Amino acid sequence: MAFFENRGNKDHFEAEPLIFNQEEGNVYSVSIDDKTYKVRYTKNNEPEIVLGAAKPQSKESSVAPDIEDKSGTIINAPLGGNIFKVELDSGDTANEEDAVIILEAMKMETAIKPPHAGKIKKIFVSQGDKVNPGDPLFEIV
Repeated sequence: MAFFENRGNKDHFEAEPLIFNQEEGNVYSVSIDDKTYKVRYTKNNEPEIVLGAAKPQSKESSVAPDIEDKSGTIINAPLGGNIFKVELDSGDTANEEDAVIILEAMKMETAIKPPHAGKIKKIFVSQGDKVNPGDPLFEIV
């Protein structure tokens, strides 16, 4: 019953999408806070933002991405939180099962792993940084 007592309290819950439409197959159009995202979802994988609306850097986020070229795959924060630990550095080789960054959110740690094996090209965050959903964390080639 306590769950429903706090349901309207924004301190306990993230904003729900205002618009959520299935586009094609497993791709959905999601609108949150006047921003529209195309999200690919499958039962076996985490949701992936395929195309996101450009968003200004938030005052809360201390991450200042320096994305020069897009030759690699940029991994973004799946949720907002604090960078608890950066496990690998630029130039390190990472396998799919390696945790590159540990993100702490709501007293839980989430290991952020690369989608494929490769070399870490750049780390965009440092331990202690606060990130918002969609902020770039690292690039892998």
